[in-house]
Amino acid sequence: MLLGVAGFEIRYQLRNPVFWVSLFIFFLLGFGLTASENVSIGTPGTVHENAPFAITTALALMSLFYLFVITSFVANAIVRDDATKFGPMIRATSITKNQFVYGRFLGGFVIALLGYLAVPLGMALGVMMPWVDAETVGPQNPVFYAWPYLIIAIPNLFMASALLFALATTTRSMLWSYVGVVAFVMGYLIITTIFASRIEYQDMLALYEPLGFGAIADSTRYWTAADMNGKLLPLQGNVLFNRIIVLAVGTVLLIITCWRFSMAERAPSKRALRRLAKRDAKDHNAAAVQPVLGGGAIEPRFGAATSRTQFVARLRTEIIQVMKSPGLIVLLLLAVVNTGASLWFSQTTYGTPSHPLTADIITNVLGSFSLFLLIVAVFYGGELVWRERDVKFNEIVDSTPAPNWVMTVPKILAIFAVLLMMNLVGMATGLFFQLIKGVTDFGLGSYVAWFIIPTTIDMLLIAVLAVFAQVVSPNKYVGWGIILVWFVGSIFLRNMGYENALYRYGTTPGEPLSDMNGAGGFWAGAAWLRVYWLAFALLLMVIAHLLWPRGTNVALRPRFAGIGKRLRGMPLALGVAAVTTMIGTGVHIHHNFKVLNRFQTSDDIEKWTADYEKRYLKYENLPRPVITAVKLDAQIFPKESRFEVTGSYQLRNDTGAPISQVHVRQGGMDVKFPKLALKGARLVKDDKDFGYRIFRFDQPLQPGAATELNFKSQIWNRGFRNGSPATNVALNGTFVNNFEFAPIIGMNRQMALKDRTVRRRQGLPAELR
Repeated sequence: MLLGVAGFEIRYQLRNPVFWVSLFIFFLLGFGLTASENVSIGTPGTVHENAPFAITTALALMSLFYLFVITSFVANAIVRDDATKFGPMIRATSITKNQFVYGRFLGGFVIALLGYLAVPLGMALGVMMPWVDAETVGPQNPVFYAWPYLIIAIPNLFMASALLFALATTTRSMLWSYVGVVAFVMGYLIITTIFASRIEYQDMLALYEPLGFGAIADSTRYWTAADMNGKLLPLQGNVLFNRIIVLAVGTVLLIITCWRFSMAERAPSKRALRRLAKRDAKDHNAAAVQPVLGGGAIEPRFGAATSRTQFVARLRTEIIQVMKSPGLIVLLLLAVVNTGASLWFSQTTYGTPSHPLTADIITNVLGSFSLFLLIVAVFYGGELVWRERDVKFNEIVDSTPAPNWVMTVPKILAIFAVLLMMNLVGMATGLFFQLIKGVTDFGLGSYVAWFIIPTTIDMLLIAVLAVFAQVVSPNKYVGWGIILVWFVGSIFLRNMGYENALYRYGTTPGEPLSDMNGAGGFWAGAAWLRVYWLAFALLLMVIAHLLWPRGTNVALRPRFAGIGKRLRGMPLALGVAAVTTMIGTGVHIHHNFKVLNRFQTSDDIEKWTADYEKRYLKYENLPRPVITAVKLDAQIFPKESRFEVTGSYQLRNDTGAPISQVHVRQGGMDVKFPKLALKGARLVKDDKDFGYRIFRFDQPLQPGAATELNFKSQIWNRGFRNGSPATNVALNGTFVNNFEFAPIIGMNRQMALKDRTVRRRQGLPAELR
């Protein structure tokens, strides 16, 4: 019977779209690790992409993210019967408690193992791609994949599955199961971050750290690149002890879960009993009131006023529903703890405490809260869209004469309200930290302008995307999978060179903050991108309104029928306005990115640097004069972000031989030289692509002779850029390195590519000593 229960669970999960979506996602993750030249884990220096060390590290790391997928397999296996009201029928059969619990766990665990096989399979396929540098790939040995899967992945997944199974069995709630996952992940990251950097705790981590990173680091600490490429992780010492501990913890959790599980019906909670008592009392009082017969006939009204009333009622209901969720409180507490720990430990550099400046605190809070904001938006997007269907109330709601926007917009605004509340809590956390550090000038306006407003807008974009993904999905798990694909895909696209913010949803240029310089005008570029993406979000809202599922059929194709009629009127006007706004702002953004500024992706920069070396490194040993004196007259125009210099170099030939030519180059491509003249020489080459000039003397410069190089240079940071802005000339504070604005005499290899793999990829010699 146990195997029968396990087999049923396996067959059920194999039909579950969540399994195939998660398998596809983690296959892509594994594939990207080895197939993408811009992504690497566990491959330092000359370590192969398919080295056993790299595979072991990747499987250990991916098991942390896989926890969110395990929840839908293992926790769902025990919670599903109560949600579907099928539990009493199962309990009425002759199946025993042990058969039921262990069978359900075994089925969910097997599915988790099958899904995680996608990671090593993806890695194995990735290294076979023709574009992968052959020098970075070692021999394909199946044992290299099987061994870490056996000793790292399986124990990790077993312990995680047992933990989540125990949590789901105790709470009988998928919500609390997901909250438990978040708590485990954040607690794990905080604790390991604190202890991993301290040598006195390395042995403790090697023995007891649950995912095996400490044991792996301890066992491979002194491995060479050759060891990492050819040696399997030995199952001995701390590694063996750690794996035994992990399996033992999982086994104990599973036994305790079975012991506490009851096949009897669960008694109602005290809260539920109080709610029933209040309802009975209300019904009794209502029955005691004598009905009044007669009166005017009730006439239903379905105008704009009715829709507004319905909207307000729905909005109030949605907000209350989320605010009362216990999971939200737990996630909020986790965010505060994570932020507090990050603030406490990041405010010390080399043991020296830093003054808690408002800009630094806000930057820290932004980084610490962002993940929790994303989790809340995505999770409650699924919960709110599918709430009526989960409680079997959707047919009643869908039959009401309420327009689709009355269903859609309140859910988005409810998530927006929650995210705004979380941002306020994040702001309070930063203020409290500054208070205990003795700060009296808090800069509340800076918190609002630099943190509350931009972050809330960014999270509104995520809320819209989360609801839209759920609307076009057959169930909420697929909707969550779509968001996960978007999140992971955006990272991979950026690493693969697709870096233009115009096609990466919600992306804005960087906004460096400073207590001295404030936002420094850098907010303008981000504001344009936010308007652009808000227009796109409005377009998604219109589509979500048109495709909102009503009735029992949630398939996407039938919802497209009659969409033309529903598009008329306000939806069409909003859609046209959104598209028009996107076109207008997009043209302006493109002008700033690619006309006013030099647009280069990381791949472009890599190729430019390689071509620079190929063309001019051959001149690095060319005799050159030395600079004996410098005169500079610098003019700063902060409001225009412009910097102009008039200067001269006194040059002398100390080489002991005549110099016939001088090579002059510029350190950056943002500088322009309206004037660059060398006395006694004429310009014979002016390479504008690389900012490289060659001057030839009419008469060679003799040993001991001197000459003068005169120049005018200008740095003018116009508009805004894609990615990080130029911060050298700011509204209140300028720091410009002389290599940015002044010419450089002669060629050297300081700007050359260093990584051996990158150099081979660009057709350069692997070593440049």
